[in-house]
Amino acid sequence: MRYRNNGQGEDNILQNQFTTYLVTAIRWQKIAYLKKRTKLGTHELPTDFDSAFAQMLETQGTSAASVEQPVLAQALGQISDWERYIFFARALEKRSFDDLAAELGMGYKGVAAAYYRAVQKLKKEM
Repeated sequence: MRYRNNGQGEDNILQNQFTTYLVTAIRWQKIAYLKKRTKLGTHELPTDFDSAFAQMLETQGTSAASVEQPVLAQALGQISDWERYIFFARALEKRSFDDLAAELGMGYKGVAAAYYRAVQKLKKEM
C-alpha cells in the first residue's frame, strides 16, 4: 500500500531533507555543466582551414577569391591551426595579445610567442 510523505516522523523529515539536497545538487551541477559547455564552445578553434580563412577574410570585407597567392596559401598550410588562428586574429582582425590571451586562456607572452613563431615560419616558407 502506498502512502504520501506528510513530513511527519523522523524518517519522512530525513527523506524530505535528502530530496531537497539532491534537487539542489543536481541544479548546481546542471548550471556548472552549461557554463563549462558554453566556455568550451568559445575556446574551440575551427579545424577546417579553408572555411576559417574565408570567414576571417569576409569579416574584413575581402573575398576569398581576391586572395590568389598560392605561395601564401601553401605557407599558411604549413603552420599549426593554433598558430594560424592567432596569426589571423592579430593580422586581419587587429586584436591585441591581451585580448587573445584572455580568449584562449593563455598568458600574454604565450600568445605573443605563438604569433612571432608563426610569422617566422611564414617568412621561412615564402
